[in-house]
Amino acid sequence: MRTITTSSRQQRGAALFMALIFLLIMTILGVFGMNISRLENMMAGNNQLQTTALSDAELVLAVGEQKIEDILGALPFTDWNETNDAYYDRTSESTEVINPHNINWGFTYQAEGSSSRYVIEYAGSELIPGNDASIEGTSTCPAGSCVWVFLTTARNEASRGAKRTVQSVFVTATPP
Repeated sequence: MRTITTSSRQQRGAALFMALIFLLIMTILGVFGMNISRLENMMAGNNQLQTTALSDAELVLAVGEQKIEDILGALPFTDWNETNDAYYDRTSESTEVINPHNINWGFTYQAEGSSSRYVIEYAGSELIPGNDASIEGTSTCPAGSCVWVFLTTARNEASRGAKRTVQSVFVTATPP
């Protein structure tokens, strides 16, 4: 029978070299996994900030709509054409028109206890479908044939640059 003998010189360091290669591969995979985990954590945090900014803006939108109801309940209200306030008139007679993307948010109302701000625009009256408002050439709406439209725009800036702007249409049968 033939015996195979291997010299210890031929195997010297081979196991150590393979162990170091295996350890290097495991370290690279571990660092790669930690970076992916950190990135996913940052993405989840950003998503949470965006969601919070949106919900805060929607909350302030409700505050603005409540302000419209308060204004309509305290008639007469003639502030729609004054400059540098948070009330705007979008009707054809108005000289004060805004673009929601270019609002000077320094002149807007700030919701109490929040960094959110809102503006209210009066958009005029709209004829209810099926009604005829052309009665003897008058531009006024007959009783019960028109609604008055308001636009509320709210903006919230949260931490780390999360910004949300939302807008709602508020329709009422009570004229301003």
